[in-house]
Amino acid sequence: MAIQGLKLQQSVESNYLDLVGALVAAVELQNPEARGAGESVASYASGIAQALGLSGARNRRIQLAAMLHNIGRLFLGGDELKDDKTIGESVEVATRFVERVDGMSFLLPAIRHQHERYDGAGLPDKLKAEDIPLEARILAAARDFSQLLAGAEKSGVDPRTAHLIETLRGDVGHYDPRVLDAIERAHSEGWLYDPKERVDVT
Repeated sequence: MAIQGLKLQQSVESNYLDLVGALVAAVELQNPEARGAGESVASYASGIAQALGLSGARNRRIQLAAMLHNIGRLFLGGDELKDDKTIGESVEVATRFVERVDGMSFLLPAIRHQHERYDGAGLPDKLKAEDIPLEARILAAARDFSQLLAGAEKSGVDPRTAHLIETLRGDVGHYDPRVLDAIERAHSEGWLYDPKERVDVT
């Protein structure tokens, strides 16, 4: 019975990862420019979580949320999130989707609150500081770092330089200072680009 239970658990996990992989593929199919973005954000989020000393299980949950951070765009025609209106719409449809999928509720805090700001001026609920789930604070920094890095690569700039992290620090009030410290540590230790915990949905 124990062996059967283990096999069932492995089967459920495999099916779940297949679902996440299919959703990531759907987002990328609709918006080819976003190809690989979910995996990149997940990698940076994993490195940050490692630097913060989070458990392997929590690290993996953050990675799954990171892979699906753009899920709202799947239902909005793949449009870029250029303003508060489109961000708000994306957050709401993503929230409704995650709430309706059995077994995905643990992703909700990170996905719903990834656009909150540490100073309380973000979306959708204007949460502040420690009221913002840690997963969401990590995801916000990892997502925006990934965008900065992608822009640097297109410009021919070495993407693995600390100045990108300083760019995040320059947006005063946006990010959790502890998370930014964790990015710097993960960068210096190499975890930001090669974390120990990796979730494969391909």
